[in-house]
Amino acid sequence: MTSLLNWGAGDAGGQRITDVYLDREPRLVILFTAAMEEASLHFIADPSVRRSALCPGSGCPLCGLGGAPQLTALLPLYDVESAQVKVLKISSARGPASLRSVLVRHLANPNIANLAVLLRKESNYSYVAEARPLAATAGRGEEAIRAFMLERQEGLELCEALWRPSASELCELPTIRAKLDAIGGLPSSTSDAVPF
Repeated sequence: MTSLLNWGAGDAGGQRITDVYLDREPRLVILFTAAMEEASLHFIADPSVRRSALCPGSGCPLCGLGGAPQLTALLPLYDVESAQVKVLKISSARGPASLRSVLVRHLANPNIANLAVLLRKESNYSYVAEARPLAATAGRGEEAIRAFMLERQEGLELCEALWRPSASELCELPTIRAKLDAIGGLPSSTSDAVPF
């Protein structure tokens, strides 16, 4: 695992961990680590899916169609509303209001363990994070965080929170299938794992 401070560049059916989605509604979280994982993600715009997915690598039809996956940081955090540790996807976009930048400012705070952070999305790549002191009587998610850390020691990967389709599954999505059919499939150098 790498630290977000140094980073440079689903559905829950049976999942041990899920991801969290940020929108304009503030989400209250507790940041308990800067340790993150990197993942290569595609955004699937097919109307039947409309979500991020891990790039399946060899034979990926999206890569074959010229859609490069986006390098994304996966950061665990404690989601106060659900009382669970969840995974936040953080794009590599930079700028003063990027999610990465606003989180790094808070993660660098030595008092972060005593703060809750209200996160919200203002626009595509603009985020706001406001730290608030935790009430003395407020739970800090210790039990959920401890359970998460034990699962990490037993091999839980943060990418388990994300959809991991095979290249074949991606090929069967209607919008991707239409593109592939229109061009006669992928060039042989990228289609070794893609059936046509």
